[in-house]
Amino acid sequence: MNMPKLARMSASPLPDGSVFWLADGTRCPYCDTVLRCDPEPLANGASFRLICQSCHHDIICVD
Repeated sequence: MNMPKLARMSASPLPDGSVFWLADGTRCPYCDTVLRCDPEPLANGASFRLICQSCHHDIICVD
C-alpha cells in the first residue's frame, strides 16, 4: 500500500506569540512562484498577511 508523502512545514513566529505554518513548496496561485514562510505583521500585532515575494499579490490576510 502506497502512503502519500506528507509535506514538510515551515514556521514563522508572529508578534502575538502564535505561529504561522506553511507547507514547503506551496505556490502562488497568480504567478506559480514558491512562497516563503514570511508573514508580514499588521498594525495590531494579532493580524498578519502573506504576500507573494514575486508578484506581490495577497495570498492570506488575517484581521
